[in-house]
Amino acid sequence: MKSHNYYATLFPPPAAPPPPVPIFSSTTFKPCYMFFYGTLMDPDILQDVTECPTKPVLQPGWITGFKPKMWSIFPTLLPPDDSPPASGPVSEAGQGASVAPGHDSSQEQDDQSSVKVRGMFWKMEKWQYFQKLQKYETTAYRAHWCRVHVGNSDIDTEGGRVLEDCVVFVWARDPQSDELTGGAFDLEYWQGNHRPAHVLSPDINWGD
Repeated sequence: MKSHNYYATLFPPPAAPPPPVPIFSSTTFKPCYMFFYGTLMDPDILQDVTECPTKPVLQPGWITGFKPKMWSIFPTLLPPDDSPPASGPVSEAGQGASVAPGHDSSQEQDDQSSVKVRGMFWKMEKWQYFQKLQKYETTAYRAHWCRVHVGNSDIDTEGGRVLEDCVVFVWARDPQSDELTGGAFDLEYWQGNHRPAHVLSPDINWGD
């Protein structure tokens, strides 16, 4: 399966950045959960990017402490001001930050800890997958540690289960940048209007 850096083509970095400083190396990597809130919530996109031999199994979850923004058609997150990043700028820029599909910009409150960012999480078993995710996201995003609350944020089906030491990609550029706007990411709209044709699943019914 060949992966295409679709978003890096749409939004190339303004200049060649220094090599990213990854959270993991081939010797220090341990399997962990990745939290996605944008295009990587689509399992076909995730499989295409990571070149995983089987379709990834994604589960619903949510995180808090981050401020949702939009970068063009892609969501992104501003990390807590008082929380250090998991690493230096990580090579990634495709999966912007966003809130749950259908959520409006009123969710962007001053108290970031009260904002529930809904998404999907996935158990990343190989360091090579993380490398590919970094490349897909480009330097507009970097890795940040997070805690994932399992289940739907409105209907707690997991008894308050929380996953520690998870990783999410957040905005790596100036948080005051004019590139960022309010708004919301709608996964279904993106799939119907912007999803790369080379990962179009034959079993998707776009008439629904």
